[in-house]
Amino acid sequence: MATERTEEGQLIITVLNSWEEEACLRSMKKTALKNCDEFVSAFAECSKHGTVRVFFACQATNKAMNDCLRQFTTDETLDKLREKALDDKIARLQSGQQKPPNDANLLHPIFRRNKK
Repeated sequence: MATERTEEGQLIITVLNSWEEEACLRSMKKTALKNCDEFVSAFAECSKHGTVRVFFACQATNKAMNDCLRQFTTDETLDKLREKALDDKIARLQSGQQKPPNDANLLHPIFRRNKK
């Protein structure tokens, strides 16, 4: 864990671990898919009706879906989620709680399947 010390000797956490990073990515993807559900559904419906021709037949719906998803999956959005997760982590550690709350979104995918 990357940390820095202030002049008072207080530790400052500057990075998230891989699980917390993955939780941020999942949250961003979930939000993007939720906001672009109309376009994703249209592309899924279009792609049901073909095999190899899907690439050509569904170009317009694919482009519309990707344009919508691109709006919600920017580096700025991910940075905001990381900052929020880092603030939550710092607050949790300052309160003396060592582990994050038992939330399925924070579990590593290997362990998440056993929670279902």
